[in-house]
Amino acid sequence: MTELRNEYQKEQMSKAELAHELQVLKEQYEKIKDDYILLIAFAAVDIANSDLDTMEGLDPSEAARKLEQLQQQFVGGEQVRCGKSSFHKKHKTPL
Repeated sequence: MTELRNEYQKEQMSKAELAHELQVLKEQYEKIKDDYILLIAFAAVDIANSDLDTMEGLDPSEAARKLEQLQQQFVGGEQVRCGKSSFHKKHKTPL
């Protein structure tokens, strides 16, 4: 009986250690995910700024066309790929 009790206690300690390790991994994942989202946002801003820099010498109609093109590439903060964003695909809404 004592042997079973000791084994049970070891398993409980192992379970607690695994739960702690899982929590640490979740926190690390969330931090990396947040850093990645920020990196993507900064990259999008850099791309938009470089596109705006190329628009300085354009006539207003050409600038409006380029702006419309940029707006179509980004829908709700998500870049559109192959004509539809994942939101539009999931909800089957027109673009």
